[in-house]
Amino acid sequence: MIPGLFAFYLASGEIPDDMVLLAGFLHAFAMHLFSAVPDVQFDKDTEITTTAVLFGRNASLFICMLAWSGLFFITINLSRSIFGFLTLIYPAMVMYLLLTKKKVLEVYWLYPYINTGLGGFMFALKAVKTPWA
Repeated sequence: MIPGLFAFYLASGEIPDDMVLLAGFLHAFAMHLFSAVPDVQFDKDTEITTTAVLFGRNASLFICMLAWSGLFFITINLSRSIFGFLTLIYPAMVMYLLLTKKKVLEVYWLYPYINTGLGGFMFALKAVKTPWA
């Protein structure tokens, strides 16, 4: 997150709004925790205590869902755009994992595509200064 903050400052000469920083933190935090969930058993076996090991699979996923829900509410509040609802995909996928007991790896490799696609789409909306972004 720090490189992005630094790049924003270099490009604009200012620091992003506090809510933008909070949204970035929530997303980075959730993504990091979500990435650790598939490694819980391996980390336990090697006696490494990560946040995901400490809380376990379901609690870790629930925390991710809360963080990504926070990202969604901030995005809706800041963007005031229908496209802000696209960020619901993050907590929705975690809810799917919690309800179906599927393995995290079944959706894990979709997240880089979602991050890139959604981030690029939202950037493009702002870059071309569309009235609906």
